[in-house]
Amino acid sequence: IENLPPSTMDIYSELLNIVGKRMQLHPEADITLTGSIGYTAPEQNYPGLAALRAEEVREYLVKTCRIDPRRIAVTTAPVIIDTTSFDRPDLEQEARRVVISSNEFEILKPITIQEIKRTINPPAVKFIPEVHSQAGVAEWTLVAGQGTNALVARQGRGKVPLDFLWKMDRTQLPKTEQPLRASLTVTDNADQTRQASASIPVRQLTLKKKVEQRIGNMRIDQYRLLLFDFDRAELSPLNQKILEMVRASITPFSRVIVKGYTDRVGNWEYNKNLSRERAENVWRALFGMEPSENDDIKGFGQTELYDNDRPEGRFFCRTVFIVVQTPVQ
Repeated sequence: IENLPPSTMDIYSELLNIVGKRMQLHPEADITLTGSIGYTAPEQNYPGLAALRAEEVREYLVKTCRIDPRRIAVTTAPVIIDTTSFDRPDLEQEARRVVISSNEFEILKPITIQEIKRTINPPAVKFIPEVHSQAGVAEWTLVAGQGTNALVARQGRGKVPLDFLWKMDRTQLPKTEQPLRASLTVTDNADQTRQASASIPVRQLTLKKKVEQRIGNMRIDQYRLLLFDFDRAELSPLNQKILEMVRASITPFSRVIVKGYTDRVGNWEYNKNLSRERAENVWRALFGMEPSENDDIKGFGQTELYDNDRPEGRFFCRTVFIVVQTPVQ
């Protein structure tokens, strides 16, 4: 589990493996699989389809994860999402599901991902070459990097461009405080080659250095409550558990930002109000008080945070993000 990728959708694709692994680690835990069907005729006219869906999930957990079948109960629910009042294919898709519940929080608790983010300032470097050649340029190469490690390379034939803009991504960040060195090699049509180079100093500012030099720094904790039912703003018991984790990271000096979202189903204005209501409910649960105009609470309504063409993507869009920014002393 600790090697899972940081992408929410990639983690979701491993859901049954995560549940299976946690059931192995917690033999006292049981789960219940609740199958459901949609409202269209093919779904309604398939006898026992909801139970078959739940049985399919149980079979995977038993055969692949080696879980004792006596620890897995199977049931059905006639209504998971009421699609009749909206008449949308999106909701019909989502009604065809299996819900996993457990008597043990450890089985379904959120995945926690910790990472150190590296950034560079400025985020881009512009190279402006000046090339004079009576014979005309035949070919050129520009390379920039640290030591023997090339971070970017450009090459071409004919006239050298007036400038190069290098926007660095995570894979191209300097790793040490060695100067960033760039060299331009040009060969003209008379087969003469010349090279020019330049260097840029690099200062690496680690968290340890920031603390030692008393330079301001911020620890940022982000939480996502991905458990809102369709068209609902109430917090589930599992969300309440997550909020206990959030409270533990808040200090008197923390800034807390709460942002609510919805999927694409429904009216835009209605969804904006619903997302705000979700965010406000989270704030009330966190602090036990009504939010004020000065609190960092926003409702963004419909979002493309995740792929709305997929039912699981729409589910993850019905969310609230909590950002806790705490100064590091």
